[in-house]
This record gives sequence, C-alpha cells and structure tokens, in this order.
Amino acid sequence: MAYEVETIRYIIDSLWILLLAYWILKVFGNKRDKLKMSFWLHGTWPRRTLSTNWSAQVVVKEDHELITTGPYAIVRHPIYTGFITTMLGTMIAINISILIIITEALVILYLWWKLKREEKIILEQFPREYSEYKKNVSKALIPYLL
Repeated sequence: MAYEVETIRYIIDSLWILLLAYWILKVFGNKRDKLKMSFWLHGTWPRRTLSTNWSAQVVVKEDHELITTGPYAIVRHPIYTGFITTMLGTMIAINISILIIITEALVILYLWWKLKREEKIILEQFPREYSEYKKNVSKALIPYLL
C-alpha cells in the first residue's frame, strides 16, 4: 500500500512540474527567458521531493529519511544537476565567455567535492540502504554519464 501511495505521489509531483514548465514556457515570450526558466525548473522538483530532509548544510536531521524516489530515482544529486544546468542555460542565454566557463568549471568541481562529502555522511547514516541505492542509481549528476 505504501508503495502505491508513493507511486501516486511521484506521478502527481511529475505532472505538477510538467504543467508548471509548460505554462512558464508558454507565457514567457523571450527565447532567453524560456531557456533560463526551463533550466531553473530542474532544481525545483528535487527540493520539493526532499521536503524537510533538505538542508543547505551537509547534516543529518532528526528522523532523516533516505529519499530514493522522484528525481532521486534518476540521479543521486539532482539539485546539483539542476544548479549546473541552470548555470549552463544562463551561460548560453547571455553569451559564453572564458570567465563564465572557468566559473562553471569551478562550481562543478566544488559540487563534486561536496557530493562526495555528503555521500560519506549518508553512507554512515544508512549503510545498507545507501549502498543498495548507489547500485540502483549509479550516476551522481548526469544520467548515463556521470
């Protein structure tokens, strides 16, 4: 029963994000605005899925849960994926410069370092569950690649 409820919630969340994305892309007329907004949406769904488990700091909260549904069933760190794609979308929209490319590369390196730190803490908190999750969702940031 719990699995069915979670599946229904996943479908509703997915539809909500798709409808919001469609509306935003339909309403905004400018190509640059559409591009930036569509990339920005990549970060909204993961935070919504994490709910009260989300934190800007790497911490384990009281009653912390391991979230493996929604975008977390695709990649292990979808908020970082959303942040990186938002930066890429902005970079494309405002023209590429060497400074922006260097900044993007530094941000990606920082996020990679941070996700490794997070995974160490999560593995300590959920040793069996997180090991199994990593087997099922092998990519940290980009499906099928990284």
